[in-house]
Amino acid sequence: GAKVVVYGGLSGQAPRLSLPDVIFAGKSIEGFWVPLHVAKIGRLRVLRMLGRVQRLGETVLGTKVLAKLPLERIGEAIAMQSRGTEGKVLLVP
Repeated sequence: GAKVVVYGGLSGQAPRLSLPDVIFAGKSIEGFWVPLHVAKIGRLRVLRMLGRVQRLGETVLGTKVLAKLPLERIGEAIAMQSRGTEGKVLLVP
């Protein structure tokens, strides 16, 4: 009864799921594409979810936050994030 949701395909490898698993064990695989999800649930709900995820990252998950920048500074955010493991750069409204 397991379901694999594929978010990215950077490895270039095809998913491995046998037909007997699909037929007899009820396993499945599906894709997740952010633009379709946003269209389905709406932008306002996405913004609320992002806020919750950011708070969880800082508190429960212990993610180090390097900076919080507005969307207008996305170029700077990308440059900061590409430096490695100093911490996450969050885009905030």
